[in-house]
Amino acid sequence: MKRPSHSLQTPELSAPAHQLEGDLLIEELASDAERGLDSEEAARRLSQYGPNLLRETGHQPWYQLLLHQFSDLMIVVLFVAAALAWYLGDVRGAIVLMAIILINAAIGLYQEFHAEQLLERLRSMIRSQAVALRDGEMLELDAADLVPGDIVTIEEGGAVPADLRLLSSNELATNDFMLTGESLPQEKDAAAEPAPDAGLAEQDNLAFMGTTVARGSATGVVIATGMASTIGEIAEIGQGIKRDRSPLQLEMNALARILTRMAGLIALALFLINLLLRSEDFADLPALVNASLLFAIGVAAACVPQGLPAQITVALSLGVGRLARENAVVKRLSSVETLGCTTVICSDKTGTITSNQMTIVSAWADGIDYDISGRGYAPQGQVLREGRALEPAELEGLQLFFQLGLLAGNGRTHEPDADHRDWYAMGDPTEAAFMPLAFKAGLQPEQCLEDSELIAELAFDSQRKRMVMVRRVGGRAVAYMKGATPSVLEACSQIVRGQEVVPLDDNMGDAITARMQDFSAQSLRVIALAYRELPGDQQDYTIEKTERDFVFAGLVAMLDPPREGVEDALKAVYRARMRLFMLTGDDPVTAAAIAERIGMPDGRVITGNELRDMPDAELRDALGARSVILSRVSPKEKYRVVEQLKALGEVVAVTGDGVNDTLSLKRADIGVAMGKQGSEVAKEAAEIVLTDDDFSTLVIAVQEGRTIYQNLKSVILSSITSNIGELSCVCTGFVGAAVGLPIPLTAVQILSIDLVGEMLPLMALTFDPPDRTLMEQAPRRQGSHIINRKSLVDIVAMGVLMGLGGYFSFYMVLLSGGSTGSAQAAAFLGIVLIQYVNILSRRTVDSIFSGYLIANGKLTGSIAFSFLLVAAITSWPGLSTWFGFEALRLADWLWPVSAALVFLAIFEIKKRIL
Repeated sequence: MKRPSHSLQTPELSAPAHQLEGDLLIEELASDAERGLDSEEAARRLSQYGPNLLRETGHQPWYQLLLHQFSDLMIVVLFVAAALAWYLGDVRGAIVLMAIILINAAIGLYQEFHAEQLLERLRSMIRSQAVALRDGEMLELDAADLVPGDIVTIEEGGAVPADLRLLSSNELATNDFMLTGESLPQEKDAAAEPAPDAGLAEQDNLAFMGTTVARGSATGVVIATGMASTIGEIAEIGQGIKRDRSPLQLEMNALARILTRMAGLIALALFLINLLLRSEDFADLPALVNASLLFAIGVAAACVPQGLPAQITVALSLGVGRLARENAVVKRLSSVETLGCTTVICSDKTGTITSNQMTIVSAWADGIDYDISGRGYAPQGQVLREGRALEPAELEGLQLFFQLGLLAGNGRTHEPDADHRDWYAMGDPTEAAFMPLAFKAGLQPEQCLEDSELIAELAFDSQRKRMVMVRRVGGRAVAYMKGATPSVLEACSQIVRGQEVVPLDDNMGDAITARMQDFSAQSLRVIALAYRELPGDQQDYTIEKTERDFVFAGLVAMLDPPREGVEDALKAVYRARMRLFMLTGDDPVTAAAIAERIGMPDGRVITGNELRDMPDAELRDALGARSVILSRVSPKEKYRVVEQLKALGEVVAVTGDGVNDTLSLKRADIGVAMGKQGSEVAKEAAEIVLTDDDFSTLVIAVQEGRTIYQNLKSVILSSITSNIGELSCVCTGFVGAAVGLPIPLTAVQILSIDLVGEMLPLMALTFDPPDRTLMEQAPRRQGSHIINRKSLVDIVAMGVLMGLGGYFSFYMVLLSGGSTGSAQAAAFLGIVLIQYVNILSRRTVDSIFSGYLIANGKLTGSIAFSFLLVAAITSWPGLSTWFGFEALRLADWLWPVSAALVFLAIFEIKKRIL
């Protein structure tokens, strides 16, 4: 749907919304509590009030982004160098320096502008959904399409999608800290009567956009959307995606400052050396000082890797974009780097490793097994006994059992629509599975719900492991329960036998447990069902008064099949020397069966009870296994597992989708939330959101994290090696100058190596695909530096070798009778060709002579294009003269090519030896 621009309009009300009765407010909003708005009216209001979105602030106009490009310390140094060169009469040097500045600025401007657009696209990928009443039907909508007057339902773990006046509520509490500063959940009640002058914290019959539901559920009418909402008005916009400097960017900024200071020292040294060695070449002192100063400034400026910050930003942004295309939305750039360090993945089973399309495939009632045909949430299918479909008369006697799960939950299914190709779940997938079961049993689910008015709800929690819905059926209050089998059995004292209800004894309980275990051994999730007719005079539906003396009705077994490709993803995890912990709410037998099905080798099963009794030392030993299955662990125990893993020095990625996962997501090195089924609370706590909820996507994200780091390492080492090579060639030239030889490269020529020879190839290096062995290597240690003792020795040694190769080419051309201009062209070509070899060699731990050599078409093309430019400025008459070159004789090409081949041979030998 195309949405209009933002609007600050709000409906006119006779009084503030918190002072109006719900019925009167609905009337003033021209809405309908039973049918909601019709589609045409909703579209008209969307045009009138604008989309339910918060306008992003803080965007800089293009000219501010452009000015920002010139604030970097290294660019400032180049500006000073260009100004001095121009002032001292070196027009060519000033032009080359300004070209470098402007090209870097253009790249930076494009990248920042592109990043703004990318972040906007990523924000749209983490779309909030809302359940609203339209045309008499509860529909799942994009929250941006909500308008004043919409009737909306909210549940635990979800976000409040707009400002709401509550019409009904059930134990509702919301997290209002971003509005009120109150850290504890705020109790809400549709029947509350706030004072006329009540502040935000006292308006208990309202729920505000941007807050989240801590517990309970409610229905409300939308009173304000978007920028007209409370959060919009006070501009406390919680940005979903944050842009901060990553550790690698900070490291490179620090390195740049060091190199800039070194450049100042180099400039001073070169100035003094040039004064001493070239004093006889100038007739007066001012000319000598000017020439020495120009040379020193130019060479020192060339030794600064001025393009490095832009190259790092490009690499990280490219990685974020690639991850987004793979359905992984990264909220912080630093997360991209940390991904590559991951050593342990703690993944929820449901919806991440499995498809989260719960399908009831078996049932057991009154000691009889039933098979249920059909898959997914579609209503097509039958109830079978011993392979035979039950007749309507047979189903008639089982209606109570087959509607019990539907009446004991909130989950619903919906037919395909514009946003969903197939039938889909609204609410909890496990609860939604009972709606197609009712269809298959010949029931009309909507009619069943209409005939059973909801009186009270005792919501599911991780401690009780069951839930109860109290409904009024035919004038009687009936409680419907579903949950884990042991938990439901605890609340039962009777059982259905035939058409009678009889006391539940130990033998019957053992039989129920045995059947539950049989289902679990088949990797099926088992839900127990029970009901109880409540006393007519009961008014207080508390857990203590309600959850007792239930009648056990039977079991249903459902299957959540593994996602397609998850087995291959698990193999990739183990090849990458990572470990996998699977967390599931299933019992130990089911959990072990699922682990075996998806290919988790020798996974040890640890239950929540075992975990609670396990000392920290013993737990750390247990967590050393390659695979661990954590069965029925509470959020607190999950958090403890993450804590112990981090204490062992592991880099932990944790997936989560619920409110209770928040602590673990925040404590993990990488918190990963589910984009489809995940709660808004979980998405806020996480650094990465998987928009497809797929475990395979997480593995791809880890590979991308490693790839980004690999490419950045190649760029940084290649760039600094070249800078050292240029400086080494100049320093070697001073030795030659002492015996009367000309200098091998002028300042303009050195700057041209950066501008013409290597800028594009280094930028293209960030597009490299993953190396063949990348996902077979152990994860790198978090906090490790690209520039360390080993890499420093390497880049200095290879940089000196590069400089010697350039000077060798220069000297051999002079020795064979070439002019100074052609000898300098040979030195220039020598360094450029060696840098190309250096770039190609640093990309992989394997030999350069492999299929990976041409795996990056952009790099191949940029090297070819850059070499054509290099050939043009060294050989093309007029252009070569401007740069101070003279064309090489055909035989002169032998020396730079030979120098590059020698460098290649040494690099290949180094790879084999080291």
